[in-house]
Amino acid sequence: MTDLRTTYMGIPLANPIVVGSCSLSKKIDSIKLLEEAGAGALVIKSLFEEQVQIERHEFDSTLGQHDEVFSEALSFFPKIEHGGAKDTSIGSSRRERQSRCRSLPASTA
Repeated sequence: MTDLRTTYMGIPLANPIVVGSCSLSKKIDSIKLLEEAGAGALVIKSLFEEQVQIERHEFDSTLGQHDEVFSEALSFFPKIEHGGAKDTSIGSSRRERQSRCRSLPASTA
């Protein structure tokens, strides 16, 4: 069989077939099947969407704390900070479970 080994961004791959970020890269069973089918690498979904959802929930619950207060009491509203470093540990357990079940190189999208 032809040797299809290659490198991508310095990462050695068994072959150039890379599974893009999709619903197949969500479940551990699917990742194992992709590896068995011969995928060279895997792109897993980014945590950004989860971080946005968590922050949105926290923001909404903070704003709702003072629903029964007069609207003139503006000092009750929280100070909003945008940007900056976020907690990168969110979703790390999912990443760890995915990395333990596979030997494919993986990246996030």
